[in-house]
Amino acid sequence: MNPVVAFFIEINDLPRDPAGSHQEIPAMLPVQRHSKSRKRKRRSHHALKPIHYVRCPQCGNAKLPHCACDNCGYVNPKLALQIDTDQA
Repeated sequence: MNPVVAFFIEINDLPRDPAGSHQEIPAMLPVQRHSKSRKRKRRSHHALKPIHYVRCPQCGNAKLPHCACDNCGYVNPKLALQIDTDQA
């Protein structure tokens, strides 16, 4: 007989409670509790960081550093992108 089949047969042949319910299996819990400081140290890097904006030197509008300006298309003194203006 296959050992796996024999194992299932043995488990199914175990005596049960008279009411027919199975025994409660205890939930897996951690051995020790993590302290508040340990939890907070782990979560110290989860905070949201503010977005860093700089002023565009050409038009003064806020833009992301090393990116083209949304208002005028300025990137650096040698390069400026053409921006299409849509009027609604």
